[in-house]
Amino acid sequence: MSWLVRPFHSSAFAYLVLVRPKGQSVTIRDYLNQQMRRSTVSCWLMIPPATAALFATSHPILRNTALLVAGICAASDIYHKFAARCPRCRTRLLLGVANGLHLKIPSRFNTCPTCGLSFDTQLDGGKNSNQALQPTAGHSGV
Repeated sequence: MSWLVRPFHSSAFAYLVLVRPKGQSVTIRDYLNQQMRRSTVSCWLMIPPATAALFATSHPILRNTALLVAGICAASDIYHKFAARCPRCRTRLLLGVANGLHLKIPSRFNTCPTCGLSFDTQLDGGKNSNQALQPTAGHSGV
């Protein structure tokens, strides 16, 4: 019974919930993998309510609730596919890769297909930054 009152202080738990120390920076690959996992899990979570809605033809409240939950999961999936963009050129990177089966981007994708930015570079402003990088040669800042 002592295991019930013992505090849980494992560092593995911190990595399980994807908590990073404040000083640790995130690469573009880490950010894309996080968005890919969220998209894939949203896609997986859409299957049970969609199946319930398919077979709940005699219960309209259950069917409509299941369709609503499936729609929310589908919207989350689409959002995460469109939200992951290259920080330099703003290209949507997960539209061709995220198909609901993978939990991380394939190893053959190492750079942005449009501008060539390596996925191993560090993100400057964090994952929620809306600040654009400095324009490259030949591009106007508009």
